[in-house]
Amino acid sequence: MAHIRKPDGCHECSKRRIKCDKTEPRCFKCQKKGITCSGQGVRYRFWEGRACPSKDKRTVKSPRRKSTSQPSLTALPVVIPGCFDDDRGYCPVVDPWCKDYSMPEGDGIAFDAEEEEGEGIQVLNTWSEPSLGRPDHLRDFLRACTNPEPSVGMSTLDTRTRMLFQHFSDAVAPIMVVLDKQHNGYRDIILPLACECPIIQRAVSVVAAFHLSAQVPGLQESAQLGQLAIISKLRQDAGQLSPYRPFDISTWVTILVLLAGETVTGGNDFVYLLEMLKYITQIGKVELGVSASIHQFLLGQTRMFELFGFPLSEESKGKMVMRKDPDYYFDFITYSLDPQSELDQNIKGMKNAIRIACEIYRRRAESELPHNESIGLLEQLRQHVLTIEPNMEGAHALVWTYFVAAAESVLPSHRDFYTDRLRALFARTKFRSIPRALKSLEKIWEMQGLRRWTQIVADESPILVM
Repeated sequence: MAHIRKPDGCHECSKRRIKCDKTEPRCFKCQKKGITCSGQGVRYRFWEGRACPSKDKRTVKSPRRKSTSQPSLTALPVVIPGCFDDDRGYCPVVDPWCKDYSMPEGDGIAFDAEEEEGEGIQVLNTWSEPSLGRPDHLRDFLRACTNPEPSVGMSTLDTRTRMLFQHFSDAVAPIMVVLDKQHNGYRDIILPLACECPIIQRAVSVVAAFHLSAQVPGLQESAQLGQLAIISKLRQDAGQLSPYRPFDISTWVTILVLLAGETVTGGNDFVYLLEMLKYITQIGKVELGVSASIHQFLLGQTRMFELFGFPLSEESKGKMVMRKDPDYYFDFITYSLDPQSELDQNIKGMKNAIRIACEIYRRRAESELPHNESIGLLEQLRQHVLTIEPNMEGAHALVWTYFVAAAESVLPSHRDFYTDRLRALFARTKFRSIPRALKSLEKIWEMQGLRRWTQIVADESPILVM
């Protein structure tokens, strides 16, 4: 058992990264949110095994896996240089469930472990050269990204996971919401949940590693293995769902995080993840104790992925989505803003642009869009977004809209306008689904007039571009 110094405020406010008013017995901010406040007392953390890890260099090699019904997992190598275990005995990215690790000298990245005086908490803070060697840029990058003063929730995580969480907070969370204002659900809801739940923690680490792999290619393989392991676990859990038994909210959150990862990578696992998301939200009941604010955020993100995802996964499913009024899906882009502000006007313009894109998709999928009307709608959409420059706040919400418009375009002026917007947004977000979408446009334009592009994108190159 490790005694952690008394935090400055309650644990709940610390996890949400806000300043606690320190009211006893429950702070006003927790009362306002309707969550249970742990108060201002001293907290304790329990470890399995040793109370105070020894001062040694610890590394990890591949876990000795037992036989499983998932041969695709067991057949994969899992020796990932640079992936070390933490006090709970698992690798932050690769496998959240296997705990049979042997830790010989010489594999992976090693850190000098020290203990805070009187705390019994392991602090990984000094770089030691790995035996396999690693480029200097990665060493410097890990140093730069490690948060030196983590929050109370983050302080229980190992250095590597903390670095990945920090990157998720800084680079992924701001793009997954339209406005990165005072409240960002990916940062203020999902990250605190990830500090408490191993499977969400692995999903966040995987997505952050995928995004980082553009700068540090060595992270790509470990992220792919981690994603495969998590999806396998979700598949097993989904088989146990029942309309009569509530499902763990961690399943819902994990799927949403992995879908965010699909926009980062441009992968096609989103087709299966969307089906799983639809399945659990239709037949399952959320466990009790989930606050209204968390449920509202998760539902808003679910509808966003339905709106942007299903039309690009299968034309028939896209038609079903488009039968609803687009406003049904707009929780993710709805904010309380000053009606006279430029930002409010931009948000209204974005909503109108998405509505037009939905009409274009629906009518094209139903073969009800004559050539002249198509050009008219594309020009109408262009006029709506002319004043919304790609570097403006919230403009990244139009990625799906620009892709739909580009796919529909016949005139070179329209194609150039919408593809230029997509390239500008990629320069801002670094989400690799955008370059993949641009590449798929070449095939769509080659086959224009032979098949509907709503068929081509789903059959030839399904991609979650948003």
